Amino acid sequence: MKLLVRGLAPLAMLILLAATYPAAAHETECVDGTAKGYACSHVDLLAHLSPAELGGIAGESLNDVWGWTDGFGTEYALVGMIEGTAFVRLPPIGSEAAPELLGRLPASDGANGNDFKCHHDEGCGGSSWRDIKTYAGYAYIVSEADGHGLQVFDLRRLVGAPAGDAVFDEDGRYDGFGHAHNIVINETSGHAFAVGNGNSGSNSSGGLLMLDLSEDPVNPVALGRIDLDGYVHDAQCIDYDGPDTDYNGRELCFGADEDTLTVFDVEDGPATASLVARVGYVGAEYTHQVWLSEDRRYLFLNDELDEYDTGSRTHLRVFDVSDLDAITLAAEYQAPTLSIDHNNYVQGRWLYQTNYTAGLRILDIADPLNPVEAGYFDTQPSRDATVFEGTWSNYRFASGRTLLSDIEDGLFVVLPRIADQDGADLNLSLESVGVPESPSVQLNLSNAGSDDAYDVLMTAHLPRGQAWSLIDAPGAANCGPVGRVVQCRLALMQAGESLSFLLNVEVNGSGVLPAVAMAYADSADPSPADNLAKADIESFAGDEVREVGDDGGALPSLALCLLGLAGLARRLIQSKAG
Repeated sequence: MKLLVRGLAPLAMLILLAATYPAAAHETECVDGTAKGYACSHVDLLAHLSPAELGGIAGESLNDVWGWTDGFGTEYALVGMIEGTAFVRLPPIGSEAAPELLGRLPASDGANGNDFKCHHDEGCGGSSWRDIKTYAGYAYIVSEADGHGLQVFDLRRLVGAPAGDAVFDEDGRYDGFGHAHNIVINETSGHAFAVGNGNSGSNSSGGLLMLDLSEDPVNPVALGRIDLDGYVHDAQCIDYDGPDTDYNGRELCFGADEDTLTVFDVEDGPATASLVARVGYVGAEYTHQVWLSEDRRYLFLNDELDEYDTGSRTHLRVFDVSDLDAITLAAEYQAPTLSIDHNNYVQGRWLYQTNYTAGLRILDIADPLNPVEAGYFDTQPSRDATVFEGTWSNYRFASGRTLLSDIEDGLFVVLPRIADQDGADLNLSLESVGVPESPSVQLNLSNAGSDDAYDVLMTAHLPRGQAWSLIDAPGAANCGPVGRVVQCRLALMQAGESLSFLLNVEVNGSGVLPAVAMAYADSADPSPADNLAKADIESFAGDEVREVGDDGGALPSLALCLLGLAGLARRLIQSKAG
């Protein structure tokens, strides 16, 4: 039922840190699909703190989680709970130390401020909904509790603070609203937006309340309300820098407005704010949360109630927002898990999902229209149901370390292992085989680097209306399923090794599409030229490029993506040492 997340962390940092630090004693690697009894894939468990270890009272549960990094590189978890916010200091990656609880900021009870004795069973500051964002070294916290308002906390007070159960006071408070479902912050403009806000008994629609933090972060100044589309449940607000030149440089909010994706232009303030787009979709039950791809061409949307109402698998919708005046639903992805989706956050080419009973799911969105699951960590491995239990949200640090808040079971600190080690150099090439009536493609995969590559994932995608009919793969590769998308996994590709895969296409029409191959290999060098190799062939037959579809119209190009996922630098170092 909520959240937002933030911005972009370089994948290279994960590789560098993994290479620098050895495995810590308390770290549990994901081996054979488990880590301390939790189901996992390519995600290691670093630490776990129960609600009681976070200072919670009996029966207290978690909600949102956010993170902050101080000027010395120390990372902190900001953990939302029913009664307030817990602050946890994380040790350096590879350290023998465990995370340290520093204390809690109790929920605010309106005019009474912080009152640590004000528990949810007494009907005051406690609430199952609490959300946190940061700006300029301050945390901003809202809650659904009546009279809570917006708490402001100076995070710099945590630097050097001793471990313990300190009770902190807030540094500032805005009481222009009583409750709010979420707080959205555009860190570029210094504007905050309280969504789903109002006061008990008020007639507020719960739209965007725009606040200015830039002049005095401790004392937010209200700029006005934007009630152009009723209740806003969540949003992402940015200074737009995408492909639609009509809106470049303008401050836009992409809202999850219960039954639509709604885009607001707020550049000139609430008084002149305008509605850019309002887009519905088939099967809308409750539009919960949205997040943009880094290039702003696509938007990923969660509907929280479609799985709940139908008992279906997790359903992600991908919108093409490259033209904001003509937004379209471009693709849909259904996960293998039976779970409600809650929060999506894009980090480079990865989409970090928090899906209640399915835990953290990391999708590779190198091809945004065909997401592929690259890793996961399931905090509720015994549950497979569309219920509101399990993970609420996630936050990824620049180091790659990731926070997960589990409603019942507390804070999890995990480290995804989804990047190639620096010394591997994965290449992909295509060859045309056969004729249009029986087309085939041969994929040639090689590791031209000096290091072995572990946990390699290759995916091949076809447009709608066509399917793979056969895959002839090397014995070491585990391939499946056959259809529009095929995945082939390799536990190891040795340095210098080359492999070939033969894929047959089941033609549905008078021809097949041009083929485009892309090979991705992450490295410590973030230069796109080093991370992306691309090969094209004109068509399977070579003479004529023909596009087919049920209506004869053009379909998207065939995209064949090698997604090199990783053998960790750390694991590589260990294998060489052993």
